[in-house]
Amino acid sequence: MSPARKPLPLRHSAATFCVLAIALAAAAWFTTVRAQQPAPRIRVAVMEVTLVDASYHADVEQLRALLERSGKTAEDWLANYLAKGDYDPIDPVRISAALRSMGLSPSSCADLTCAVQLGKTVGANRVVAGKVSKVSNLIWFLEATMVDVRTATVRCHEEFELKGNIVELLPKGTLSLAKRLSNCDSGFAAASTARGSARP
Repeated sequence: MSPARKPLPLRHSAATFCVLAIALAAAAWFTTVRAQQPAPRIRVAVMEVTLVDASYHADVEQLRALLERSGKTAEDWLANYLAKGDYDPIDPVRISAALRSMGLSPSSCADLTCAVQLGKTVGANRVVAGKVSKVSNLIWFLEATMVDVRTATVRCHEEFELKGNIVELLPKGTLSLAKRLSNCDSGFAAASTARGSARP
């Protein structure tokens, strides 16, 4: 018959309990800190918006000057609104320099392959290409496409019609466009995560 095991001395039990309590508190603190840390911002390259004048007396340069009367260019409005959310817009000077190094202009970089190449060149997670189309003095179309550089896929495409004075409508229109792109991008990411979690 083996001798009965002696209980641990009280001081050893207390020390063990203290170590466990400290470890649990540290783990809880670390988890809380991680939860409070903001998610990394998404680096986005917003290309110069392409202008299309399909009106009877077409004049793209006059159209460009008209849009700038809103206080900013269309791409600046769009980048500024995206920056208010989860995005970190890349300096337009870097984007222009990258396009020049590729031998391209913003209007000629209109396909998925070019957008992905541009994104890799400037270190972007997303690339946004937009277009403002004038049908008449009162009817306009605003559209934008967001590309995921890593997966080389079109993440979102949004477009809608504007009616009225474009100088007044451009800030509001680009705000709406930025919100739509952001919501679409977030929804796409959530759906992808859900699909990944559902896999056996």
